[in-house]
Amino acid sequence: MIYDFIKLDINVRVITIPIESYKENFFHIIKILLEKNIFMSLTISSEEISLILDEKYLSFFGKKDDNCIVIDRNIYNVYQVFNTDGSDIEYIGIVNKISSIFKEKELPILYINSFNNNFILVSDEYDISDIMCSIQKSL
Repeated sequence: MIYDFIKLDINVRVITIPIESYKENFFHIIKILLEKNIFMSLTISSEEISLILDEKYLSFFGKKDDNCIVIDRNIYNVYQVFNTDGSDIEYIGIVNKISSIFKEKELPILYINSFNNNFILVSDEYDISDIMCSIQKSL
């Protein structure tokens, strides 16, 4: 199988909301979920709500200091990983392989994996075109 990457035309940010502030922000999260064609990853733990979403939705949450919201200073580019023949990604260890290549270059990444999709998020501070070629050759 041959894997490829496409850079999506969005920039995302990471927002962390203390679980104690969920009531003040629940409506904002629901509003975003009702939008069409959005990129968002939502994780809820006993301590916090973490959102990774298109930066154009930051304004839904008001000012950075409201409700103790923390907004990561980094802006991330999003790369979708896909199988060129259109089938599902079945390569065991693909996350490990991709992560190890970024580790060799000392570049931090966020990796989002769902049942149907795989995304690599890389801070826009880095040019990773040469790394993507290395990954394609090694998979």
